[in-house]
Amino acid sequence: MSTFKISIIVPTYHCVERINDVISCLQQQTIGFQSLEILLSDDGSFDGTAQKNVAFSAQYANVFSLQLPRNSGFAGAPRNAALHAATAPYVMFLDSDDSLPPDACALLYDEIERTKTDMAFGYCRRVSQNGTVIQEIPPAYANIPAHISTLPDELERELIMRDSFFCRIYKRDIIADHALSFPERTPGEDLYFLYSYLLQCKSVSFIAAPVYDYSTNEMSVTHNRTAFYYTQLGHCYEAMQQLFADAGQSAHFPTIIDHILEFHLRGMLASSCMDEDSIAGALPAWEWLFRFEQQNNLIATSPLAFTIIHLVSQKDWTSCAKLMLTCAPLARALETAHEKTQQAFAEAEKWRQHAAELQRTIEAMRNSRSWRITHFFRKR
Repeated sequence: MSTFKISIIVPTYHCVERINDVISCLQQQTIGFQSLEILLSDDGSFDGTAQKNVAFSAQYANVFSLQLPRNSGFAGAPRNAALHAATAPYVMFLDSDDSLPPDACALLYDEIERTKTDMAFGYCRRVSQNGTVIQEIPPAYANIPAHISTLPDELERELIMRDSFFCRIYKRDIIADHALSFPERTPGEDLYFLYSYLLQCKSVSFIAAPVYDYSTNEMSVTHNRTAFYYTQLGHCYEAMQQLFADAGQSAHFPTIIDHILEFHLRGMLASSCMDEDSIAGALPAWEWLFRFEQQNNLIATSPLAFTIIHLVSQKDWTSCAKLMLTCAPLARALETAHEKTQQAFAEAEKWRQHAAELQRTIEAMRNSRSWRITHFFRKR
């Protein structure tokens, strides 16, 4: 039987300068550093990361180093290797460029032990590269109190609160009993794993607290994605559709796929690695989702959307890519105008609230005894 409370799985790749911060972050956990089994799983680095992992495993009895023989390109393979090696009853995941608030492990461990649910989770904060908090609470979690959900009856609510697979603690027994693993050599592997796990849960518990700090680097996240990335991602989402179908939960799939197509089409246009040919090459992997959204009335009913749907139905990927690139500047201009309009409405609402507060203050003053006395003498 393991002496550890939680296995922390950290995939690493060319991040030698970040490993110190990872270990430091885990040393600050209030649950106790020695109660954590830390699995540094390297994906074929050649910058010294693997050697740094080995050095930490030699220094600390609760740190273990694993190394894949060659780079797999994504985090699925190193996470799977670490899952096979994990021994603690619970599992959490941490990426090398992110961090955990000091009480994260203790909060999640205490919650899942207290409630006896199959998963406990909080929410992720978005932080900048220097640690400044950009977003304290994700919109999907705003004003949602702590609660326990029974599944599958309340699966819809938990799928809406799907901000991240990181801010959760998982039972290793459920992972092992159902042979759950990450798809390898593909992006989207984290969401696939989260959904495959949720579909096996009988209950989950939410604590209204930050338990993960996600480091945002827009240049690396958005602008360097390739045609291979988007092709693999399209296939991964299609596998998620089959995942829900196999579990008899197809009715819930539109919840997780809503706005996904539009989001990633914008990503293709924003990437510096994507030109007309590469966009045309990636689009076939998303054909199934175009059809799905059309069948479920999820696509906007604009002339542009109808034109794109027609080109997709004809498998005219080149014309579709040309149309997307031609309309991209106008779409960005409309999006900017919409954002400015929303900001103007928000500013107007703020001033309306200030005016209402001022009016209430004036009314309170008029109703006060001192104001009535002063007003009485002024009239005389």
